[in-house]
Formats: sequence, structure tokens, C-alpha cells
Amino acid sequence: MYQHRDSKEDQYTFSKKSSDQLVVETANFFIDRKGDKQNLMFSKSNAYAVPTYRRWGGSIAGFDQSLEYLLNMSVRVDFILGAAPDWCIDRRATRKSRDVVLSRWRPMNDSSNRLGLGKVRYQDFKRLLREPPDVTLQKLQAGVSPTNDVNFIALSLPSDKELNSEHLLLNEDASFIEKTSQLNTRMRENPKDLSLWLELIGLQEELVKNQAQKGNIRMAVYEKQQSIYERALQELPENEKLLSGYMRTCQETWDTTALLTKWDRVLKTHSDSIDLWKQYLDYRQTNYSAFTVIGCLELYESCIDIVRRDDKIDIKLREEILLHVFSRACFMLAQSGFIERAIALYQAMIEFSCFCPPAFATQTYEQRVGMFESFWESEVPRFGEEGAVGWAATLMTNAADSVAMGLDGAPPEPSGKDDIELFANKEQQEEFYNWLPLRSADEDDLEDPYRAVLFDDVSTLMFNISLPANRNRLILGFLHFLSVHFDGGISSNHQFFQDPFLHCELAGPVASSFFWPSPPDGSQKSITDSSRLELPVMESDPFTVPIKTYPQSSSTMLGARPWFRKWTTADSQKVKADGYGRFEFIRNVLLQCSAMSAPIPDVLPLLLTFEKEFGIKSAQKTAKSLLKTDRMNLALWNTYAQLDVVRGKPAEARKVYETALMSYPSFPEAHRAEAPILYQMLAEMELEGGNAGKALTILVGFGLNEPTAGIENEDKPQPTKVLKARKGYAQRLEVLLAAAKGTSIEQSERILLHTLNCYALTEYLSQGLDEAQRVFEQVLESLQARTSDGETQSAAVLEEVIFEDYIRLIHRHATSGAAFKPALMRDVAERALKRFPCNIVLLTMYGWNEARTKIDNRVRRLLNAQLASKPSHVLWTFAIWAELHQRQTYNVNIVRSLFEDAVECPSSKHSVSLWYLYIEFEIREGNVSKAKALFFRAIQQCPWCKDLYMLPFRVLRSVFDDDELMDIINLMEEKELRVRGTI
Repeated sequence: MYQHRDSKEDQYTFSKKSSDQLVVETANFFIDRKGDKQNLMFSKSNAYAVPTYRRWGGSIAGFDQSLEYLLNMSVRVDFILGAAPDWCIDRRATRKSRDVVLSRWRPMNDSSNRLGLGKVRYQDFKRLLREPPDVTLQKLQAGVSPTNDVNFIALSLPSDKELNSEHLLLNEDASFIEKTSQLNTRMRENPKDLSLWLELIGLQEELVKNQAQKGNIRMAVYEKQQSIYERALQELPENEKLLSGYMRTCQETWDTTALLTKWDRVLKTHSDSIDLWKQYLDYRQTNYSAFTVIGCLELYESCIDIVRRDDKIDIKLREEILLHVFSRACFMLAQSGFIERAIALYQAMIEFSCFCPPAFATQTYEQRVGMFESFWESEVPRFGEEGAVGWAATLMTNAADSVAMGLDGAPPEPSGKDDIELFANKEQQEEFYNWLPLRSADEDDLEDPYRAVLFDDVSTLMFNISLPANRNRLILGFLHFLSVHFDGGISSNHQFFQDPFLHCELAGPVASSFFWPSPPDGSQKSITDSSRLELPVMESDPFTVPIKTYPQSSSTMLGARPWFRKWTTADSQKVKADGYGRFEFIRNVLLQCSAMSAPIPDVLPLLLTFEKEFGIKSAQKTAKSLLKTDRMNLALWNTYAQLDVVRGKPAEARKVYETALMSYPSFPEAHRAEAPILYQMLAEMELEGGNAGKALTILVGFGLNEPTAGIENEDKPQPTKVLKARKGYAQRLEVLLAAAKGTSIEQSERILLHTLNCYALTEYLSQGLDEAQRVFEQVLESLQARTSDGETQSAAVLEEVIFEDYIRLIHRHATSGAAFKPALMRDVAERALKRFPCNIVLLTMYGWNEARTKIDNRVRRLLNAQLASKPSHVLWTFAIWAELHQRQTYNVNIVRSLFEDAVECPSSKHSVSLWYLYIEFEIREGNVSKAKALFFRAIQQCPWCKDLYMLPFRVLRSVFDDDELMDIINLMEEKELRVRGTI
């Protein structure tokens, strides 16, 4: 095959080269259709047949007669016409072929040929056949030539390991063989035991440890594991964990055509497996050589269409799969530069699923899509835009004549010292100002046609969502897409947190600036500043960790005590940097959610929490306005009071709480049930202010069901009342535990959490830490028993939040000045991390506890164990952050080693955030040339991410010349990434 020098595009077609080999023919390459006339020398009927090679003496009949080959007879080989003269292919090699160097070769000059040395070569060949292979090898290794030819030239021999058989190459020592034998014996007795198969597969990884040439051995290990998977699947053919592992090894050893065929068969029989769909999408999106934005988008469209039409899948599971695939598609589009289309997709899905007119509810999906097209093609405001009222309200109020208004202001004209800098600045400004999709009656008026998103651009990725919980997940997914990390209360073990394709929060100059240690003056270190500065200790401010992998709860939203928060000043700065007018758009999203028929729980408190970082007074004004129309919303009252706490005005907050506590007894039962949050947050505010007696009085009043007891009485409660309150809490908690069900933190779970915290705080203030621990331990024991029986998934989510509150109480005690044993927090955190290994609250508090004891290696050992058992992009990112912040200084080599391991790990090597941070780390350390090499590795693993492609035009400009930068622009165009400007 030959390559066209000026070819720019790949257009794939398939052409048969032989009956058993499929060759990809592209526009860059074409098949030489003249054939090879030398094939006739090998007794083939025509020039296109695959030749059978015949040895003659020390050479190959019909091959280059100037070379003589002497084979290592311990390895049977076949020669390939056209290969380098000193290479052959070992028949026992993997499907990808393992190259083996020929032992030696002998040049033959013309005079030698004329002397008729064919007979000599033939005699040498016969002697080799008579000699055992080991005798020939011994001669070679001793430097003795097995031939009498003085012109013989011996090449350097491979090592003994390379010439040995495969099991010696893999270094299967006695211990490994013994373990394998024991496992095989146990599996013969119980072939249906999944754990035994997985243990045997995992055992093969020991063959790679402590090997100098891991890359050469890895392929052989993959083949061994693949063979074990095949045996296991014969016994357990429907097991998804085995199928996932099997396909992972196939990706390393099979060719693309065979692999895609196998994937088609697997997904047809397991279309209800979200893990297999995710693995398939991962493989297709990260295939650098074949990746294009349009091709990848067509893949997502195909997946959604297949799953949407599959009625055999349970409706809840089907919608969860569709939501995950949809979110992946939107993130891919946004990161490749098509932000307008990604936002339009979310707008279309939310309008279609959450604001559908009731009259259309009974229609088929196809009928509703047809009705929705007219709404989409109109100029009315859509979800999140100013003046949007929803699809249903638009039809009912005849608002079709209203026109959506774009963002005010035009982007300034970019400037630059040269064309390259002008191009980079234009790209940055266009992305900052022009992120919202436009509508126009005449597309020709738009300079950039991608800014207008038509119905055909969104309809192929749409589907129906009927369950309210999944509709809420859709909106929360949109908020996450917009860099607002409200997750609604899902476990850190959830696939949402574990998928690196949905998490690029740290890939950007603003977001990443909060990842690195700060100088003593508190200012952020510049990306190009490589000076070494004193680093803060983790124990001084552990709550600043920029990773948000933990369930959303009242404790992580607002509170009087410093703690981990889902929404901080750093997050608001990132939103401001993401795009002009982004804050107003997100505010509209939260406000319009409240108009849904089944709105997100606590959506209005979420709005106030979001808005407070952009202005406390504005948030308070909004709160007053909302309370005028929703006075019985106790969560809203609590948020209003907490805004005063944030302002440092506890007296004002106390008045708000008093008003709510005096009013709520007259509310309906459904609203009264939310009262525990008022008592918990008010008591914690008083405790933070040093009023422990008043805090206990408030808690005892709630335990006795006396709403205003804490308001009217400032004195410490009597012991008898405390005892009655403790019994009342115990009885109430038992009832709430029995009623707590669901798949996330819903109302019943929230009431349970607030009541539990009130009970534990009552015990802590009246009896001490031991009794408070007893309360938490009893509840955890009850939940763990239910979870192990598979009763409900929510028990696991609830258990995780309870562990967080448990740790929070211990942290309160540890920082109070009272006697404290670090082993107490260590024990609770280690137990919790076995269940929730990626929970950042638990990990950070574990590190904080060990930092206070000045014991470093415990944190490293814990993280190493977790990364060895179940690695993830979350754990790698935290391990790096902890290494940077655990001590006064950090070891550059350790941090670099962690980065390198992270980007080589299969579960995190496609994390955009990790690649961005790794490149930035090398720039900060002054290794710009290494950062350049990392850039090329990064775009190979994340070929869809435009932010990575743009690094050479910004922070890596000094190490790229103009020709290289032009090549990168051409590469972006080849991958079909959005390039708004030109040079």
C-alpha cells in the first residue's frame, strides 16, 4: 500500500485482500492492484494469491538470494515477504503478533553464488536438522559457528528469557504455580464460584510485578487472562463482571474489526447493562486514530436509539442508561467546542420531559416529538433563558409570539502580538461570550452556523423520561454540566461520580488554581511560577479540597460550623470564568425548576445557596420574596436564617428561627415533618457561639415535643427532662428507621438524618462522646443489616451520610480542646472507607487526623491499598492533592510518580482533569519540555478535548514553533473539533 502525500481526510471503506484477512482501505492508502509476480515462484496460480514460503538450504526459495538465514530450530517460524530481512513472526505470538529477531544472517557476494555454494548451504541445513535445538543454541551462545563458511556473521543473541518458552518469560515461580494449582483445584470442585475465577484472573497480575520489561510481558498476561475469562464464561455466561473483564482484555489483543463484531453481540444480549454500555463508549471515544466528533456523536445517537426501543429493559433502568449516555454525549460536544449544541440538547430534553403539556401525555413518543418540533422552531425563550415559561405554559398562554433575547453586550475585538496569539485570544473570547444557542429566521445572517441549533440537531438524541426521580436527575445533570455541583444526594459509589468523562472540573486555569498549595500570603501561585514556597498543612484548612465527591446533605450546603461545602466562593469564581451571563442563566434554571409539576426537593434553598456567593444581600432579598408565597417551607426558613449566620449576625438568625418555630405547629403535617432541620441548625449555631446550655435546651425541647421550650427558657434543662427527651428521641428514631426507603436522600431520609443529629448532639452535650457514638453505631448497624440483605439501595446512601455526620461530631470534639484519641477517628474513617472508598469527606478527615499525629505513611498506605484494589480518577486526584497538602513541603518526585501512575491507569487515563493538572504541574516545576511531551500523550488519550489542544497556544507557547502550532490546528480540524478562528 502507498500513501498519498497531500491527502487530508480519512474515508473508510473495506476491501478484501484475501479470503481470511480484512484490510482497511482509506483515502491515505490504496491497494497495489498489480499484484506480486514473485508469487508465481512459490507455486501459486496468480499474482494475488498468498504465497507459501519454502526453505532451501539456509535461505528462502525465491527470496533475496544475497542473504542466507539460519533458523533457531527451537522456534518454528514463517517468513513474511517484504519484511525486514532480519525479522520473522513467531507462530505462538499473540493476535497482535510478537516480533522475534532471527539469530543471524549471512551476506552472499556474487562470487559465492557463482561458485555454487547451494550444496554447502544444503549440507549445513541438514546438519542443523540432525542436531537437537539445544546443541545449536549452546554453540551460538559459546560463539561457535555451526557452519564452515568464513563469511558467516553472527548477530547479537536475545537473552535467555527471550529465547525461553512463554512460562519462563512470564517468570512463573514456585509460589505462583502453587497458588494457581490450588485455585484450579477449588474451581474444579465449584466452577460456579465467581470469586474463585476473579481471584485466578487477578493472580496473573503478579507476573507483571517486579519485571524490568513490563510492556513485553503485559500482552502475554492479557492472553492468559483472556483464556481464563473464556473458561469462566462457559460456567457463568451471563455474568456482567466477567464479560466486562473479558472485553477489556479483548481490546488489548484483538483487531478492531473482530472487537467491534464481538461488542455488537455482547450488547445485543446485555442491552440492560449500563456498565457494558459505558465500557463500549469509553473504547470508541478514546480510539485516537479513528476518533472524529461527528463519528462519535453518531455512535451516541445509535446507542440511545437502540436502548430507547428496547422494551425488555425495566423502565427505571432504561431511563438511567439513557440519561448516562445522553450526559456523556453532551459533555463530549461541549469539550470539543460545540457548547451551544450541548446546552440546546439539555434545554430540549427538559422542555420535552418536564414541561410537556398534559394533553400530550397520552400520545406516543413519535407524536409528541412531532408536536415539540413546532415549539423548538419558534423564537420563544427556552428553559434557562430570560422569560422562559415552559412548553406547556407557552401553549396555554399563547406566548408563542414572544422572542428570546440574547445576552447583552458584544464581545470586544481580540488583539495579539502576532497571528498565533490573535487566534488564541479570539478562540477564548468567542467561547466566553458566545456559549448560548441562538435562534434566527435566516441562518445566513450568522457568521458561525454552529451558533444556531436546529431541531434536527437535537431530535436524534432525545428520548422520553417518565419517572419524576429521573427528571430530577436530568436537571441536576444540567446543573453539573454548568459547574454547579448539586447532586440531589447520591452515593459516592454511584456511576455518576466514577465516570471520568463526566468530570473535568479541574481542567481550567481558574479551577486548577485551587488545587495547588498557596503561598503564605494566601495568593494563588501562577501557572508559570516554579518557585518553591512553604505549603500549608492539611490540618489547618482541610475543607478547601476542590473535589466534590460526596453526597449532598444539609451539612454540606450551609451551616454555622466550617465544613465541606458543595458550593463555595471558588465554585462561583469558576462559574464566572466559564462564560459571560452564566450566573443569570443558572439562576433562571433554579427558579424555573420550582414551576415544575414535581419540582426538585429543596430547589429554593438550592437557589439561595447558589446566589449567596454572588451577593448575600441579593440572596436575602430573594429569600424574603420567596417566603411571601411559600411561608410553610421550613427548609426555606432555615436557609434564610443561615444567610444571617454567614453574614456574622447570629442575633438576626435567631429571630428568624424563633419566628419559624412559633409558626410551624399550625402547619399541615407534611410541612411540620421538616421541623427537625430547624432544631439541628439552631442548636449548632448556639453551640458555635459558646451557648452549650441553650443548645441543649433547644434539643431537649424538640425531644419532648415542646417547640418553643428553647426560646422561652435560657437555663440548662433539668436532668429529668433530659432523660425523657433521650427516650423520646430513641422511640422517634426507631419509627423513622423503619420508614426510610427510596433510592436517594428523600424527605423521609432527611427527617431521619436531622433527628439523628439532634439525638446524637443531645447525648454529646448531656452524657459525653461515648453515648453519642453509641447512637450512631446503633443506627449504622441497623442500616448495614438492611443493605446486606439487599432490601434497599437508599440504606447505603443514608449510611454514607451518617458516617459523614459521625465524623463531623468527632471532629467537633477533637477541636474543642477536650481529651481526644486519634485512634477513634481513624477507626471510624477506615470502616467507612471500606464501604465508600471515594468519599472525599472521609478521606480528607482521615488525612487531617493523621496530619495532627505527624504520621504520614498511614495515609499513603491507605490510598495505595485502595488504588490497588479499585482505582478511580477520584482516588488518584485525591492522592495527588493529599501529597501536595499533607506536609509543609512536598516531594516533587513522589507527586510526579503519582501523576504518571494515574495517567497510565485504565480507570483514569482518560481523565481530562488529571492530564491538565499533570501538564500544569510540570510547568510550575519549570519542566516545560516535559510538559510538551505530556501534551501529545494527553491528546492521544483524550482526543475530543479542545482545552488540551489549545494549551500550546497559551501556556506552552514557548516550546512550540509556528509550524507545530499550524499542525495542531490541522489536527483539530481533522478530528472535527470546533475551530472558530483562522490564521
